[in-house]
Parts: sequence; C-alpha cells; structure tokens
Amino acid sequence: MGASGSRAIGSQVSDMDIGVVNPKSMLHFPEERGNKEFKRSNWALLDWVLGTQRGQFVGLAIVMLSILTLGALCWMATGGNGDYDTTWWSSLWFSWGMFFDPGTQMGFAPGEPHTDKLVAVTFSITGFLYNLVFLGLIVETVRNLLEHWRKSRSRIVANDHTLILGWSRRSLFLIAQLLQSMENRGVDSELVILAEEDEYSVKQELKRQFPDMDLGSRVRFRSGSPTECDDLMHVSAYSAREIIILSQPGSQWEVDLDTVRGVISVAALPKQPKCPVIAEVRAPETSHAIRHVLETAEGIYVKHAVRRVLCLTAIQPAVGDTFQTLMSWLEGCEIYVKSREDLGVPQVTTVGQAQEALDKGIIVGVRPQDHHCIMAPPASRELEPTDKLLVIADSLTDICFSASSTFAISKALRSKSCVDVPSNTKALSVADVSRSVDAMSNQRIVIIVGWPNDIDDVLIVLEDYLAPGSEVHILALMSEAERKSRLDRSRVLRNTQLTIRHVEGNITNVYTLAELPLDKACAVLVLADDALDEHPRKADSASLQAAINIDSLLKGHYEDQMIFKKVEDSARPRIVCEILSADTERALKFRADSNDNGAGIQFFHSGVMETGLFTMAPSQLPVFNAMVMMLRPNDYGDLMTLPMASYINDPGLAARPELPLIECFDLVRKAGDILIGVVPERGGSVTINPCRREAPPVAQGSHVVVVSKRMVKMWSQKLMLRRSPSSPMAGASAARERSQLPSSI
Repeated sequence: MGASGSRAIGSQVSDMDIGVVNPKSMLHFPEERGNKEFKRSNWALLDWVLGTQRGQFVGLAIVMLSILTLGALCWMATGGNGDYDTTWWSSLWFSWGMFFDPGTQMGFAPGEPHTDKLVAVTFSITGFLYNLVFLGLIVETVRNLLEHWRKSRSRIVANDHTLILGWSRRSLFLIAQLLQSMENRGVDSELVILAEEDEYSVKQELKRQFPDMDLGSRVRFRSGSPTECDDLMHVSAYSAREIIILSQPGSQWEVDLDTVRGVISVAALPKQPKCPVIAEVRAPETSHAIRHVLETAEGIYVKHAVRRVLCLTAIQPAVGDTFQTLMSWLEGCEIYVKSREDLGVPQVTTVGQAQEALDKGIIVGVRPQDHHCIMAPPASRELEPTDKLLVIADSLTDICFSASSTFAISKALRSKSCVDVPSNTKALSVADVSRSVDAMSNQRIVIIVGWPNDIDDVLIVLEDYLAPGSEVHILALMSEAERKSRLDRSRVLRNTQLTIRHVEGNITNVYTLAELPLDKACAVLVLADDALDEHPRKADSASLQAAINIDSLLKGHYEDQMIFKKVEDSARPRIVCEILSADTERALKFRADSNDNGAGIQFFHSGVMETGLFTMAPSQLPVFNAMVMMLRPNDYGDLMTLPMASYINDPGLAARPELPLIECFDLVRKAGDILIGVVPERGGSVTINPCRREAPPVAQGSHVVVVSKRMVKMWSQKLMLRRSPSSPMAGASAARERSQLPSSI
C-alpha cells in the first residue's frame, strides 16, 4: 500500500501537517509547565560527602572535631596529671596537641600512669593518620590546580616555524623530509607538532627513528587536539611559516572529513594565520572543499603520482629511480625554482646563457609569471624579467650565489646528512635498462601480488606505460567475483586495453607463487593488501615474505623440490616491494646485501615518496606541479631513457669509446632534450650529474636519462581516447587529472 494509504489508516494527517507540533502539546503552554510539580534531584548526604571536594573537606572537618572532643573527654576521664588538669579547655588543648603533633606524647615521664600514656599514644596515632589523609587531599587539590594551569596557560612560543597537525605512521617520514629540506634550502627553522598522542611515546618514536640527532632544539611536541582552537593557539598557529595537515589512517571518506575539520579549526582561530595551510587529501574532490573553507589552504593529492613512480620503478626502472631521487629531499638532488638574480646570473638573456653560467646545476625548465612551467625549453629561448628557472642541484647553496651568507653558515653548522635512511633505489641490470627503453613498444607481462584499495589507479597507470595487449596477473586472497565487481565500479577500466588475469590464493605461499608466470614477467609489484592497509607492520610482514619467496623461486632455491626452475639473471623480472612502516624501513637499513647488481628486491618506501612530494608543495609549488604533470600523460614533457648512441650522428664521435659528459650534454641539448642522468654501460645506479664538467666520461654503450617532449604525440592519442565523449573512461579520468594540481600556480 502506498504512502497515502498509510496515512489514511492512521490519524488523519495531511501533507501540510508533517513536521508541525500538535496543538495540544505542552510546548504551547510554557507557563503551565512552570506551575506543575516535578520531581527534583537532590544529593544523598553520603554521596555529597564522599563524591565532592567540598564534601570531603567538610567531612574531614567533622571527623577532626569529633576526634578532638573524644580526646578531651578521654583525658578528663583519666583524671589528668601535673601538666594538664581535667578542666574542659585544658583537656581540649591536650587533645589538640596529641592530635596535631605526635611528638607531644614524648613529654610524658616514664612514671606516668598507664592510662595517661595509653590515651596519649592512641590519639597521637589517630591524629597522625588523619593528618596524612588531610595533607594528601591538600596535595591532590594543589596538584590538580597546577595541572589545570599548566594545560590552560602553558604554550609553545614560536615564530616562523612549521606546524604539523596530527600524528600517523608517516609523520616520521614527514619530519625527516622537512629537516633535510631545511638543510638543503639553508632554512633555519623549527618543527612544532600538535597531536593527541602521548608526548613520551612520540618522543620515543623520534628517538628510535633519529638516534644520532639532537632533536631537542629543532622538533617540539605538544599533546592536544588539532581540531580545537585553544590547542592551536597554544602552539602559535597564527605565527607559523606553514601549517601541514597529514592525512590519518582509515577509510578515504572518514580521513578526508577529519582533514576538512582541521582546516575549519584553523579558519576559526581568533588570530587568523597568514601562512599557507597544506592539507593532504585522499580524494582529489576534497581539494575544492578545502579551498572554499580557507583562502590560504590547499588540498594536496599525492597518492596517484606516487603510484605512477611505483609502476615506473618496475617497468621503466631508470626513469622510476630518477623520479624517486628528485621527489625526495633525502636522496641528494632536487629541483629548485629561482630567479636569475637568486642564481647570481642577472645579466644572461637566454636559457642557454644561463646554463653556461651554472657549473653545479642543470636547467630543466622555465616558469613564466602566472603560468605553469615550460619543460625542456630551447636554449635560444629569451628570458623575460619575471621568468624563473627550474634547476636540478644538490642543494640550494650550490646554485644561489646571491643568497645570504647565513645559508652557508647554517648548513655548515649541521651535519652533511641530517637524516639517515636507506636508499630508495637499487642498482640497475642491463636487462632493467633495456626494459626502460622499449617498455611501451612491446607487449609485457606484469604480476601484482596483493590487492590494494587503489588497485584501479595502479591498473590505469600500467595501461599508460604498457603496450596494448599486455597482461596483468593479480594474486590475492579476495575472490575473483568480488574483484571483478570492484573493478566494474571503476568506469575508467571498462574498456581497458590490458588483459587482466585473476589468481586466488595466499600471497606468501610458495606453491601459489610458483603458479604465476614469473619466468615470463618483466616486473613483479608486491603491494600492501587492502585488508592490512591500516596495519602497516602486518602489511609489511606479508609483503616482505611474498617478495623474498618470489626472489628465492627465481634464484632456484626451490629447484630441488621441483617447484620452480631457476631463472637466469638476464631474464629475471624486477621485483618492487612496497613498504609502509618506519620500523620496517629501519630494519632494511641493514639489508644492503639485498641491493646487489641486478638481483634481489627493490624496496619502495611509499611513505618517504608521499611525504617528499607533499613537502615540495609549500616550499616549491611550481616544482610540485611540474613533477605531477610529468607523471601523467601530457603535452608538457617527460623523463625518458635513451641510448647515448642515438644522439651521436658524427662518425668521428661515434668511433670514440668515451665522451666527456659536457659533450654528451651538448649533443642531447642540440636534439631538443636535456640530459640529467647517466646509466653505466654495464648497469648500475642512475647518476644525476649537476656538475657536468667534473663528472667522469660516458661510454658509448651507456644510456642517458633526459627531459624530453618526444612522447607528446603518443600521450595526445591516449588523452583523446580518455576524453572522448563516447569513452566510458572520459568522466572519471578527466576529473581525476584536473583535480591533481593545486589551484595556485
């Protein structure tokens, strides 16, 4: 029966009556309500005496008077002595003396009557116990008052500091990135943390993560709520250089709600901070809400960009390793955006002249005023007075000759490497380098172990970097039906050109892993499973066990058991294992033997990458935008790995076994690209060489990492496919791409 029928059966209520209070309700007659007799709530005497501070003091006062009276009466009953007679006031004074000062009884001579001494001892002990209770109550009252004053009146007085709101598993990574960023940029500032965690536990975590650093003068912590205005005032939020809100563990929806609450609390402060508020978001759409809440706030979405670096590390290792170096302040080389005056070359007029004047930096882009950066600009490009240059360098003090001398002094006072972390990159084999060159031209097989909550993002990225028809095998405990259901809800994957094959099973079981086509795969991605995402240590344990078992299978450790045949080094896939926990990161610091040439496992510290890219936003926003744009299909510029021989057309140069790096740089520059790194001929780590004139020569068989626009045509075709109105990928993909960049350039 419909809704109208239901109303007809009950009391006759029209649509106009819905939400209207009944005319007979007592709410219409407040004066009558006041005249009616209501039951009143009262204290029970015992509850008031024992349950309130005032009652406790009154109760103790009554007990004291009772003891004094009883003591006086007992003394009068003994008949008194020569010092104290049996009059009321004399007996009461005796009782007070014994009650308040137990030492008074020692004034009795040994020959006094036993009844006198018994009364004295009894009331001395009673008074002593009473005074202990009374003084304990006084001490507790004073302690509570002092604690109240400490909480309400104490504060961290700081100016021009970085304020971090909240504490999560990635806070240690964030602190490491910020400290190294300050050192590299020559900034002398302190970090202030406001979180609900206990101060002792946080300081213990900091001590474990940074055992060789004295953080007392650089990192300060206060326990409190990041969403309470009073607590924000107590950490000098209004005078901060920047305020950072790092997302917490949990579901995407709940986490972003907490982030918005934090921004609202900052916006509600009586003293409005003028500094930028940088908030990490888990969904790109949340950025728009944050911008409307507070003008100076910006929601930063880094998860998708880091996923792209993860996939590139597996499929195009040289490019992925280069991005890892540039995205983290801990790896040595960063990109800085500075004016010609800051670089000490105000007289130059073109990009080529500026590059010639810089010995310890590589210019990779130009940022015009109020526009996004132009990557790989031609050397002949004229520089406008308002243009700024994007320069790769080891630190800001290496290229900013006109900067204040205090930068250099500040840097000299600190150790060269203020944070000790394991390198995020592993030496490349010859096979890894060749995969970096032709990954997008040949069909490949990629294996994913684990089912992360953003698996659709991972598959979208793999589709960008793999040739059509490539296969992706996914091993996870989740049923195939549930997986397909989840993927079907993602519109961007409905017409994917990848062949996705599902395998059900335990990700750590050797027999299940042996069923995967490990010998034919080009890469294996071991990712944190969705079921363990909120438990980083458990997720890392599962991922490590799976990665080690895969590596053991490939090395032939189970060949005797006829489980899996050994795969030769040149044919082994690159194993990339995602790591979440700081504890696991510290453990891997002692596993340098797993980073040998072309073998072992590449550990990808996603927390380090996310916080590294995140910290670029407040300090180097144009660089942040440039990195995000290069990490997606674009007409902007890309990082590529190419043979050095492809740039040599002169037979004379081709005949030489080695070329100076400065000559290689010029050859690449003439072809319209910019050389930023070199991969040795026989494999090894990517070397980013800002000091072109001091670097060793480059062998003819080496590969180079370049900033190039050669992939623009291919990306244009992919973007046209995604943005085509007839394509189901259009809406979600286009919205995702538009949402990743901050509104402020």
